[in-house]
Amino acid sequence: MLLDVIFGPERFLNEIIWRRTGSHNATRSFGPIHDVIHAYTKSENYKFNIVRRPYMKGHVESRYQKTADGKMKFTSGGNVLTGAGTTHGESGADWRGFNPTKSSRHWAIPSFYEQFMPPEYKNLSVLNKL
Repeated sequence: MLLDVIFGPERFLNEIIWRRTGSHNATRSFGPIHDVIHAYTKSENYKFNIVRRPYMKGHVESRYQKTADGKMKFTSGGNVLTGAGTTHGESGADWRGFNPTKSSRHWAIPSFYEQFMPPEYKNLSVLNKL
């Protein structure tokens, strides 16, 4: 509330939750495991600079695998159910109210999921695999 008084509520941009990796040693209550950062601007004329850093080596090694042609292939799963580009047919159809083609995407379930699924999974249609 104090920041709203200083900057005005219209200057509020974001609330950022920053998860700590340490400081869990509280003995009389739950330990502080996150910080809350409120981002405000001084005026309507502000510039937001996106800071980009390369992935850390351990992150790349745990989520990507080098293919025979030397390229890195994403292999760790996660919430990756769509692929780039639009398609016609079932992989571009609506599913549970979401239309991937509106975001220039299509349904593309990673093939490595099949190793965790029962054998009949391979015979399902694209939308039934979701």
